[in-house]
Amino acid sequence: MTHRRFHPSLRTRLASLSVLALAACGGSDGDGPVAPLTPPAATPMQVSGTVASGAALAGSTVAVSCARGSGSTTADTSGVFTQKLEDGQLPCVVTATSADGATVLHAIAPGTSAADTTVQVTPLTELLVAQFAGTSPSTYASNFGATSAVSATSLQQSQATLLQSLAKANVDVSGVTNVVSDPLQPGSGSGYDAALQHLSTSLSDAGTTLAQLTTAVATSAGVGTSTGQSTIVTLLAVANADCPSLKSGKHRSIDFGDHSDSIVTIDARALTAVINGVTQHLTQIEPCLYAIDDPYNTQFAVSRSGMGVWRQGGNGIDPDFGMTMPEQTLDMAALAGTFNRVTWAGTAIDSGDFGSETFDANGKHVAAQQCPGGYGGCAAATDLHAHLQVDAAGGFDYYDETDAQPTVDARVFAYRDGNGHTWSIATTDQSVLVMAPQAALSLPTVGTTGVYWEVDVTPTSVSAFAADTNTALAVDAASATETRKFGSDGHTDTVTFNDPAAGLRHRVVNACQQADGSARGCNALVQLPMTGSGINASVSADPAKHVIYLSVTKPS
Repeated sequence: MTHRRFHPSLRTRLASLSVLALAACGGSDGDGPVAPLTPPAATPMQVSGTVASGAALAGSTVAVSCARGSGSTTADTSGVFTQKLEDGQLPCVVTATSADGATVLHAIAPGTSAADTTVQVTPLTELLVAQFAGTSPSTYASNFGATSAVSATSLQQSQATLLQSLAKANVDVSGVTNVVSDPLQPGSGSGYDAALQHLSTSLSDAGTTLAQLTTAVATSAGVGTSTGQSTIVTLLAVANADCPSLKSGKHRSIDFGDHSDSIVTIDARALTAVINGVTQHLTQIEPCLYAIDDPYNTQFAVSRSGMGVWRQGGNGIDPDFGMTMPEQTLDMAALAGTFNRVTWAGTAIDSGDFGSETFDANGKHVAAQQCPGGYGGCAAATDLHAHLQVDAAGGFDYYDETDAQPTVDARVFAYRDGNGHTWSIATTDQSVLVMAPQAALSLPTVGTTGVYWEVDVTPTSVSAFAADTNTALAVDAASATETRKFGSDGHTDTVTFNDPAAGLRHRVVNACQQADGSARGCNALVQLPMTGSGINASVSADPAKHVIYLSVTKPS
């Protein structure tokens, strides 16, 4: 067999192609080996600080998570920690868990560099994370990642808002200028430590926890400066020891009888109330239920939200009743949304009316459902030309913008709690409207028991507060109904949830039974649970019957 020799010219061409291929791949001129790619140099970074909630939290587990790099360490006996990262980059979030697991605090450090940074971890940084993120610090820390951005400017703005709100609530935070990086020496009683001690004292005096305050800061962060400050001021107001929801300070009282409003100033510790310029004393009947030593046989019940219900009359005194709420200054945006409402107007034709009202963030009345015909008689309003505007005297004014000379048709007073719920009460020259955010109600679990005081009102009578309970005997998810048993006499009734609208309950006429199972007559009702407030308002579903029932859940 003849073997053909490899042609020299072909060998040369192949060699040339190899050189070209090597060059195309980033190689050299073919005279040496290919140089390896050099990875970017690691940037060591150190995160250090002190974990303290007044006292140092010795032995805390400290987890550091940065845009690049993470690690975990343990604080020493002074609460001091240092975490070195082989390759780190700001921003960072720090989570510290106390040795007993009872306290978890968070902090954030801004920036984009790899510079060593100081991050104190305290109740003030916990609040700052809530203010900055507008959510719970734990949620923010869980979602923190490489793309999370924290600029020094935005964090400073959040800090300024937070410290201003705390100062308005009489918390002395003058000892700290930067809650993230200021020097901190636990137990020193000065500077940063003094601010922590003042915050701790304020929380104790207010009967409030850091967790509750953190929630209030987070839920009000995006609603407006006035709303945020008012919410925090209310939450940190001095409280009564036996009834932490009774707060010192100004309260707005709305009289359902003559539709007027006034300011009442309460001293929750001394149990006094300045009413129409006269100091009256409150005598505790039981925690959160009081008798007032005025000439009108007034009783006053305080709900867990701080809102209250009062009634007076008997022994020759004309009956009257109303509600109170801590006085606040809220931004217009706090009233944006749809609110269910019930109306009381004595014997007037619209007494017992119910429905809903919708406002936009600028206060414009954009929609309404009106039910003057009772249950099944609702219709959308078609002639809305009204607007809300802030009143310097407190609350909001409601006026028709088409009037040549706009006049105030109603006054609206609103209250926001630390969980982000906003309720309002409006007064006209003939009626009072109680409003709560429209949100679907959840059916209770069988066996759930509510414990409350109730006032029953007709155009000519106002009952004393009567204590009662109701227990869920049966729940039917398909029909969205609950059958309740009342502790006072064992009778039962059945109510339908989210009927005639989300957030309302409906009881048909005579949907009640005696304890022995026999028939029991009862009014048809539309009930407005003011979810989160501890107050329920119920009116007759029959426009021919004028009744309203106000119940206050006993704070636990």
